[in-house]
Amino acid sequence: MRLVVALMVVVAAACGDSGAAPSRPQPVQAAGTWRGDLRVTSGTGEPCVGAAFQSAAGVSFEYTLRVEQSGQQLTATSMSPATGIVCQLTGTAESSTIVLNLTSCGNASQPRFFSCAGNIFRDARASALVINANVSGNSLSGSYAEAYDVFDYGTTTRLGTATSNAQLTLSRQ
Repeated sequence: MRLVVALMVVVAAACGDSGAAPSRPQPVQAAGTWRGDLRVTSGTGEPCVGAAFQSAAGVSFEYTLRVEQSGQQLTATSMSPATGIVCQLTGTAESSTIVLNLTSCGNASQPRFFSCAGNIFRDARASALVINANVSGNSLSGSYAEAYDVFDYGTTTRLGTATSNAQLTLSRQ
């Protein structure tokens, strides 16, 4: 009987869990200062601001993204000289990609100002920003999508939202 029990213990140990957790791929190294182009691809939403975004389709802007990394966790600062807007983002790094989401943008009390045809004026406050990008060595490329809450100029009367989509092509400096 002892031989049978001992044999079962040996067989169970040979077939059992090794105790080691499955290895997870290392996150891509995304830390650094990235500079390059943000090329607007589309704009939609509230007629005044959405039309302004759409009219920028095809236009490229200088863009800088500063990323700090701790393992998979990312914090970043997004800067666009064209708009003067500075945003803070957080996100994660996977084996070859990063995803960043807006945490805050500039001075929320100072919205972007838009002047549209017919003497229509709007204020727009950033409400979302998502960057999905592939990182390969010192190259980063991917999508950039931002959304704004749109208000009648100088008031708190919300008129809707507008979105702008773009492609990023950046190099690590």
